[in-house]
Amino acid sequence: MKHVTINLVSLFSADILRRVLGFVSVVYLARVLGASGFGWISLGFAVLAYGTVLSAAGLPTFGIRHIAQKGSDDIVGVIISDRLLSAFIVFSLIAVCTFLWIPAGTERLLILIFAFSIFPQTFFLDWYFQGKETMKIIGAARVCSSAVYTALAVVFVHAPEQIIWVACAAVAGDTAASLLLIRKFRKEHPEVRLFVSPSFGLLKQSIPLSVGVVIAALVMSYPPFVLGIFQSTTEVGIYSAASRLVLFLLIGDRLLSSVFLPASMRRQEESPQKLASMISIAAHWILIAALPVAVGGILFAERFIVLVFGQAYIDATGVLKILVWYFFLTMLHTIFTSGLLAVHQEKAYGKIMAATAVLYAVLVALGTVFFGALGAAFGVVLSEGISLLMMWHTLRKILPLFPPLATPRILGAACVMELFLIIGGDMNILFLIPAGAAVYICFLLVFKALRLQDIKTILAKLA
Repeated sequence: MKHVTINLVSLFSADILRRVLGFVSVVYLARVLGASGFGWISLGFAVLAYGTVLSAAGLPTFGIRHIAQKGSDDIVGVIISDRLLSAFIVFSLIAVCTFLWIPAGTERLLILIFAFSIFPQTFFLDWYFQGKETMKIIGAARVCSSAVYTALAVVFVHAPEQIIWVACAAVAGDTAASLLLIRKFRKEHPEVRLFVSPSFGLLKQSIPLSVGVVIAALVMSYPPFVLGIFQSTTEVGIYSAASRLVLFLLIGDRLLSSVFLPASMRRQEESPQKLASMISIAAHWILIAALPVAVGGILFAERFIVLVFGQAYIDATGVLKILVWYFFLTMLHTIFTSGLLAVHQEKAYGKIMAATAVLYAVLVALGTVFFGALGAAFGVVLSEGISLLMMWHTLRKILPLFPPLATPRILGAACVMELFLIIGGDMNILFLIPAGAAVYICFLLVFKALRLQDIKTILAKLA
C-alpha cells in the first residue's frame, strides 16, 4: 500500500473514531445539561478555540512548510518556546476579559478552565508529524484526546450542577494527547532541544499566516459569542446542535488539509504546473463528493436533528440546512489555501483572510441581531463563499487554474439524485441514503461527469 494511502486510511479511521466519541459526548451533554447548559459549554469551547489559534499565531502552519520542504528538526524547540510565550499572553487576556464580563460563579470558573487548555496544546506536535507525513501518531493522539474527554464527561457529569467537570475533561484530554506526541518525538529525536529562547523573528514571519488561521479555525466559534450577547444561551445551544453535525462532516476537510498541505508544498518544489494540475484534479473530486452531501443534508436535516438531539432541538433544523453548505465551501477553500501557501503567498493569504474577517464579523452580527441563529448561519456561509472566490481569483493570477469542465454535468446528476430523494422521502432513511448515492453515481457515469477510467486511476494511485 502506498505511503499516501496509509496516511489517508490512518487519518480517516482515527477521525471517524474521534468524531464518534465526540458525538457521544455532545449528545449526552446536550440531553443532560439542557439547551442553556449546552450553550455555556459551547461558549467555553469557543473561548478555547480563540485562545488556541491566537496563541498558535500561525506557527504550526509555518512549521509544517519548514519540515515538509527542508526536513530540519531544529525549528521544533523554537516553535514550542514561542507558543508558550504567546499562550501566557493570551491566557492573561482571556482571564482579564472573563473577570470583567462574567459574574463570579460557576460560569466564570468554567471559562477559565477551558482557556487553561491552551498550555498543554502548546506541546501538541501534530504539525511536526504532519510535515513529516507520519499520520498514524496524529490519529492516535486525536483519538486519545477524545477518548479521555468523553470518558471523564460521561463519568462525572450527570446533572447541570456538575458542568464544571466538562472543562476539566477537556484539559485532561488535551494533556493526554500532547504527552503522547511529545513522548513519540523524544523517542525518535532525543538530541533535539525542545526549549530554547523565543524567536521573535519567527513570530513576525508567521503573522500573515496567523490572520488566516484564526479566521479559518474560528468560523464555528464566533457565532456562539454573538448569539450569547444578542440573543440567549438557548439560541447558542440551538446553533451549536446544528454546527456539531456539520463538524462531524468536516472529517473530510480535516483529512484533506492534513494530506494536501504538505503534498502541495512538495509539488510546488517540483514545478508550478504540477501544483496547478493537482489543485484542479482535487477541485473536480471535491465537487463530486461534497455536493451530494450538501444536497442530502438539506433534505434530511430535520430527521438528523430529532434523531441525535431530540425534539427539543427541532428549531436547529433550519440552521443545519444553511450550515451544511459551509462544509461544501470549506472543502474547496482548503485546496486553494494550500495552493497559496505552497507558492509562498502568505501576505496575500493574510490580506484575504483579514478582509474576510471584517465581512464575517459584520454579516454574522447583523444576521444574529435580526434573525437569530438562522441569520448567524447565513452570515457564516456567505462570508465563506466570498472568501473562497477571493482565494481562487488570487491563485489564478499565479497558477493556470480553471473550473472543472464537468461542473454542469455534476450539477445535473445531483439534481436527479435530489428528485429521487424527494419522491422516496417516506422510505426508511437507512435505505434511502445508499439508494440516493447509487442513483447519483449512475447519473455521473451517464452524463460522463465521471468515467470508469477516472475511478481506476484513483484506485491505482492509492493501491
